[in-house]
Amino acid sequence: KLQFLYFIGMTTCIEQIAISGIRSFNPDVSQRQGIRFQKPVTIILGPNGSGKTTVIEALRNACTGEVPTNTGKGAAFIHDPKIAGETEVKAQIKLQFRTATDQQMLIGRSYQLTQLANKQKFETLDVSLQTRDPKTGKVVSQSYKCSDIDKLVPDLLGISKPILDNVIFLHQDDTNWPLAEAAKLKKKFDDIFSSTRYTKALEEIRKVMKENKEKIKEHTANLAVFKEKRGVAHQLRSQIDDTQKRIQTANEHMKSIDVKIDKVQAQIEATGKQADEIQQLESDTIRLQGTVEALVQQREVMGRALQVISEESDDKLQQALEKFDKLFTELRNAAATCEGQLKGLHTDAKKDEEIVMKLKSEKEFLVAQGHEHQRKIQNLQYIMAEASRVHSIAMPTVSEDKMDEREIIRFFDTFKTKVEGLKSKREAVRTEIRRTQEDIEKMISEARQKRDHLVASQRAIDTQNETSRPKLRDLKDRFNMLSAAEQELEDAKKRHSELEKEYVEGQKHDSETSANLNKLRDEHHELQKSSDTLKLEARSRRDEQEAAHKLKMLRDEKNKKKKEEGTMRTELETRFTQVVGRKISANYYEDVNQCIESKKALIAKSQKQVTQADREVAVARQQIDQTVMQTKRLKQDVANKENQYSELVKEYNKPLPELLTKAEAKEEKDRKTVATMKALQMCHDNFTQQAEEEECCPICARGMNESELSVMTKHVRQKLQDVPATIAKKEEALAKTQQLVKKVRGLLPVHGDVTRMQKEICEVEKKLAEHNDTYDTQLEALKDLTAKMEALKFEEREFHDMQKGAEKIKETHVSVVKLVEAITLEEEKIAAQYGGGVRPLDLVLKDINNIQEKMDSIIKTQQELMRNAEEKRKVNTNVLHQLQKQASAMTSKSNQVEERGRLKLEYERVLEDYKKGNAEIAEIKAKLPVMEEQLGKYESDLKRQREAGDASEKEITQQVEQHQNDLSRISAHVTDIKAYMEDKKGERTEAILGKLIKLDDSQKEKQHRIDVTEQKLSELNKKVNQQDVTRRELEANVQYREKCNEVKRSEQKLQKLKQIIRERTKGHDGVWLSLDKLREEKGSFDKEKATFAGQAQANETLLREKQKELFGTKYDRIDERYNSTLIRLATAQLTDEDLAKYSVALDSALMRYHDEKIKEINEIIKDLWMRTYRGQDIDYIELRSDVEVSTARSRNYNYRVVMVKGGTQLDMRGRCSAGQKVLASLVVRLALSQAFCCDCGILALDEPTTNLDVENIDSLAYALTEIIETRRGQSNFQLIIITHDEQFVRRIGNACGTETVYHISKDIEGSYSTIVERSFTEMM
Repeated sequence: KLQFLYFIGMTTCIEQIAISGIRSFNPDVSQRQGIRFQKPVTIILGPNGSGKTTVIEALRNACTGEVPTNTGKGAAFIHDPKIAGETEVKAQIKLQFRTATDQQMLIGRSYQLTQLANKQKFETLDVSLQTRDPKTGKVVSQSYKCSDIDKLVPDLLGISKPILDNVIFLHQDDTNWPLAEAAKLKKKFDDIFSSTRYTKALEEIRKVMKENKEKIKEHTANLAVFKEKRGVAHQLRSQIDDTQKRIQTANEHMKSIDVKIDKVQAQIEATGKQADEIQQLESDTIRLQGTVEALVQQREVMGRALQVISEESDDKLQQALEKFDKLFTELRNAAATCEGQLKGLHTDAKKDEEIVMKLKSEKEFLVAQGHEHQRKIQNLQYIMAEASRVHSIAMPTVSEDKMDEREIIRFFDTFKTKVEGLKSKREAVRTEIRRTQEDIEKMISEARQKRDHLVASQRAIDTQNETSRPKLRDLKDRFNMLSAAEQELEDAKKRHSELEKEYVEGQKHDSETSANLNKLRDEHHELQKSSDTLKLEARSRRDEQEAAHKLKMLRDEKNKKKKEEGTMRTELETRFTQVVGRKISANYYEDVNQCIESKKALIAKSQKQVTQADREVAVARQQIDQTVMQTKRLKQDVANKENQYSELVKEYNKPLPELLTKAEAKEEKDRKTVATMKALQMCHDNFTQQAEEEECCPICARGMNESELSVMTKHVRQKLQDVPATIAKKEEALAKTQQLVKKVRGLLPVHGDVTRMQKEICEVEKKLAEHNDTYDTQLEALKDLTAKMEALKFEEREFHDMQKGAEKIKETHVSVVKLVEAITLEEEKIAAQYGGGVRPLDLVLKDINNIQEKMDSIIKTQQELMRNAEEKRKVNTNVLHQLQKQASAMTSKSNQVEERGRLKLEYERVLEDYKKGNAEIAEIKAKLPVMEEQLGKYESDLKRQREAGDASEKEITQQVEQHQNDLSRISAHVTDIKAYMEDKKGERTEAILGKLIKLDDSQKEKQHRIDVTEQKLSELNKKVNQQDVTRRELEANVQYREKCNEVKRSEQKLQKLKQIIRERTKGHDGVWLSLDKLREEKGSFDKEKATFAGQAQANETLLREKQKELFGTKYDRIDERYNSTLIRLATAQLTDEDLAKYSVALDSALMRYHDEKIKEINEIIKDLWMRTYRGQDIDYIELRSDVEVSTARSRNYNYRVVMVKGGTQLDMRGRCSAGQKVLASLVVRLALSQAFCCDCGILALDEPTTNLDVENIDSLAYALTEIIETRRGQSNFQLIIITHDEQFVRRIGNACGTETVYHISKDIEGSYSTIVERSFTEMM
């Protein structure tokens, strides 16, 4: 029997599914279809095209999120919007299931398909997972990303996604994949076994191991380099400490010298400050002299420009100017006030004028509207008379050919009330007609419903009878076919009894063979013990031979070491004689050490000489650097000072002193020109003004008439027209010249500094040449001393090499002594362990061969017995297979007998239903003519009622329309009349006329005031112009008086400066002499400081080099790098060991797991096939897994399904029929489900009977029944069978005691799939 593994505690199962909007299922959520899955089996039955396979697709989509293939990325998976008549269709799948922890969960997936202009758009709306909190009982809903929930749901079900896709929820089109092409089959089995994932993991581990070995090599090499660098770094740190001490000593000497230099420098600065003050005073005197001359020239120009130079005092002039300014300001203020008043009057006049224009425009508009109002009243009077005559309404009274507006409005209201009454009457007539027609239509509708119900009942009975007739024929044929089933059942039982006897005899023979094999096995065991004892003795003889060989190798090694020791001694003596010139003493090591110490003393002495020479070179180098820096500084100062006036000199192409002389001359010339032109302009202005006032020539006093005066003033003004522009240009040129003079005077001291520094540069360059000569001499001496020291170091290295050679000789001698001791010990060991009294090795080997021949004979006998037993076992297996087939045949025949009885009862029931339907059809045909006659009568009454109602409504509607037209004409005029009266436009016209008269008087008064104000403003402006000339004359006198005072103050200041300079320059020569002596003393201190600075600089240079070398990238963090590399090396070595162990363990585990699974699957496949297949051409089938080694360390598995007949294996693909292919694929799926679905016992079979004949269908039903019965106790086992074969369902249902079946079919219109749960007895 099949052995099924299951766990009672596991409760993973699917409980129910709800579908809407998927393929042919209704997208309306209220019409959602669902299935509640049962245990152990759920049967779904329905005809082709009803939507059965959609259930499998929905289950797979809910669990994995994948849509079926060839659906246009999901678009064809949703109900088509064009069929639904909508622009978009929403679909939803909900699946309720339980996890392995008995937790109830609900997965929901919502989709939407939108119909665009040229394509359809598929999108996922929502994916949610709901669960019930076990503590609170509340439902908790969580939304996830699609990719996350697609991974989560298979984990919750306790099964992998490849098993869900390829085994559990498999589409009918993909059921035959176990017999697909090799590449597709390999991919599916690799996914199921997860081989690719673990193979990639192994490859990745091996890749990491390879990379790790490279790292170990790299770390080993780096460690050796870092170890050497660490030693060098320690030496550099020691050298840096010594150098820092020497620098500290030199710095202390320099600090004591700096104190002396600071004292002398303070004296130099004090003396230099006094000299700078004298020089600054001289520069200030020169600048002040130039200022005085410029002020005198300006004073002369201003004096020549004045017509009359006032003799009054400064105070009186200032008082006169202030008094005049006050008077002038009052006149200006009065003129401004008058001008503001005039502006206000003009503004008011303009506003009044705008108001008048606006009022006139409004008046004209109102008058025109009054005329229009009278015309409308006349027209309305005519219309009202016509309406009164036609509609019999009283006309208002008319007096003096005018109609009162109130009477018009009263007439309009009366007419409007009459129209409203006519409309109400029309609505009442319409309501009555509509009520009568609705009563008749209701009677017609009831009659039609009764008639349609009878017709539909007749059609339904006809359809049922049409279905029953072929069903009766089919039931009768099937009943006749099963007539021989009882006799065949008796024959099968007889054959089964015979096979059982044959099988018992075979089992007895198998027991006897097992006893003989056990006896032979005991004999073989005793011989094996003897063989092992002899092998131990042979191994002892081999150990003795190996010990002798080892002794010989030790002696050879001793002789080789002695020879090497002699050679090294000869080489050392020869080399020592060549270097020292004498023979080496017997104590090699001591003699070489003495020579090394001697060389070290000479090298230390030479090192001191080199250090002293290096210090002197550093001092000379420092002196050169200081001199070069001094030269650069002086040259930079010269360049900076020259840059201050270089552009100026380059622009004018003249030296600075010459440029100053020429600029001052030009300044004087421009000043005189500007003063002359201003004086001439003022003179001509005065002449013209005087001529106009006195009407005579200002020079000759000759009288002039108006024409002569006009010609003269016009001529003068034309001449003076360009004078202001010319004066402005001259003043601009004068300002530029003054700026140039000021700039050049300020740069004269800078020019003097440049001349002095150029002389200093020549002296410093001479000192630089002397320092360079000294430096070259000392550098040559340093090179000679360095060469001597290097020669001594080379000799020292030679002696060190000799020292290493002496050490190697000593080590070799020690090795020889140790080898002699080892040889002695080995000889003693051989004598003690392998003495006489033992057999030779060849006799021992001969006894071993004799025993081996006996063992081979026993093994041969065992193999013969096992071969005979295997042949007998095959016969017994064949008998067992026949027994199983006979048992299956007995079950099948028994089912056929039961089926024959059930068919008889079914035939009688269907025949009774057929007769009853024919009687009901006859009764319906008798009732139909009576109902048709009554329906015709109702329709005639409705037609007559509609004609009468239409005529009545038409008449009253004509009256309403005629009244409404006249009312609309009157209403249009009445509205305008009301608006005119409400606005009171007549009264507004009279008010505007009064305002216009008042505004006209106001405008005349304001115009008179404007004329008076303009005359007053003209007089004030004339006075202001006359006073302005006098004011400018007073201001010119005041400015001239101020310039004279400024010249006087500057001359007094100049005299004081000259007096200070005379007092300060009495000791001029002594100051400069003292300054030179102090500078010379400072120079001597600087030289002494430079000596120590040179030493410090040389040591600092050496220190920087050592530090640069130590802290550079070569020795940077060398200790840390060494320790880090050591740790990384140890870690990498440990990692390599762990990875090697893990790789071997994982590889062997994968192979063992794969082999065990394949073995388990093949056992299940073999048993299922033998119990299911009814043919004799195939004994059983199995899954073959061939190992393909692609590289030295990786392997691939190739899979194929083979069929076995008589011990011969053949590939099933391409050799089996369609039915065999379906059955083989189904068996493989069942085996995979059992092997891989321990936590989840769900399996869905979609149309499993496709291409199977009746016998194989019966066998499949029998096998599935056994599986169901075997696993009925497993709480998570669920088998879902989807089929259209009612016979197959009947066999499964009868055997398993199924209570309900889900039937899927299309609705009456054939648009949507519906799912109905029916009882098994009702369906079958």
